[in-house]
Amino acid sequence: MIRLAARRDGVIAKVLVEEGEHVLAGQVLATLDDELAQRNLVLMQREIDQASKEQAKAHVEWTAAEREVRRLEPLAATGTVPQQELDRARDALALALVARQSAQAHTATARARAAVAERELHERAVVAPLSGQIIQRQARPGNGVSTLNVTPLFLFAPDGPRIVRAELEEQYLDAVRPMQAVQVVLQAQPHRMWRAHVLRIGRVVGARTPSDDPLERQDNRVVEVVIALEQADELLIGQRVIARFQAL
Repeated sequence: MIRLAARRDGVIAKVLVEEGEHVLAGQVLATLDDELAQRNLVLMQREIDQASKEQAKAHVEWTAAEREVRRLEPLAATGTVPQQELDRARDALALALVARQSAQAHTATARARAAVAERELHERAVVAPLSGQIIQRQARPGNGVSTLNVTPLFLFAPDGPRIVRAELEEQYLDAVRPMQAVQVVLQAQPHRMWRAHVLRIGRVVGARTPSDDPLERQDNRVVEVVIALEQADELLIGQRVIARFQAL
């Protein structure tokens, strides 16, 4: 399971999903208040419009200056117009080129700033990283969220086969292999069973998870074994089960 949180500080504006709902990858689950981000994006888009107009004007002026130089060059070569007039036209062309390049850079900068503003707006939405199911919803409109002290908003289960995380005592490690058949029994209803197989075996030996059973030894060292269930959609997340490893 995955705990989903916001990527920005703020106040939750909308919650768009409920517990138990299936969602698709990229689907918006909740949004933060984005009024300031929206305004900033509008300003950046206006800046792009203004910069584009300035760029178009600079291009026209550069084209006119270039045309004037081409007109004067043969005239200056024959002495019809003074050389100084051609020099002034060439200076004007150089200035027009600089103005054109500056306008192009301004437009590129404005577009980059607008892209940042648009990205910031998107960052104020909480989206599903994968297709899956909303298991719990902590998000409520009006609640504040923080990225410093991370505020979980949703408990999310990606689509895929259900798994069991079993603790295997280290003395039995040699008896278990990946893909080995396993029988999974619901602890509260032992008559309910499911077929499964070993998906992977952990690489770390650690302490057993504390149990409510006073008769169970707590000092045994265990390894986590992940077991993939076959057709067990009716099992609820968090239910206690017993894993019985079948002989190799």
